[in-house]
Amino acid sequence: MKRLLGAVFLIAVMTVFVQAKYYSYQPAAMMIDIPSGWTTEEMTDNGDYLKVSSPNAEVLIYLKYYYDGGWGSYTAEEEYGFLTSYFSQFLNQESLVISEQFEENINGMKVYAISGDYDSPDYGKAYVYCGAFETGKQLSALMVDVLESDMKNFKDAVNKIIDSAKKIK
Repeated sequence: MKRLLGAVFLIAVMTVFVQAKYYSYQPAAMMIDIPSGWTTEEMTDNGDYLKVSSPNAEVLIYLKYYYDGGWGSYTAEEEYGFLTSYFSQFLNQESLVISEQFEENINGMKVYAISGDYDSPDYGKAYVYCGAFETGKQLSALMVDVLESDMKNFKDAVNKIIDSAKKIK
């Protein structure tokens, strides 16, 4: 399975999910497993979304509703283009470089995803993942932003969070 963090480092430090809990976010019709010690905050700036942060904000995850219905007549290429534009605007990053576009299935949800990186003058290089999940009711975006300096420590945790995504029934 291709993933944003898959080819970046050959060896990752294992992060154990101790006392992880599912967090349901109704506007996105999804829930994700959040590790103990991470924070969640429902935001209203830049639209409504759930913001999840690792203990020192090395990893930021955003869960957001973005479109009613499903894929409709949109092609994969149109969806990848939209995700790239959407994520660049959400992060306010013009330097976003997409390295992969792929389709996956996570817990019964069809997902179109992109991964890549960008350079921030304030924080350095960061790696990103943005997946559009079809929840059956709507499309929702799960977006991940990880600083390069913290990639080794959080690769496994981030992949577990993405893989934990479930639709709210």
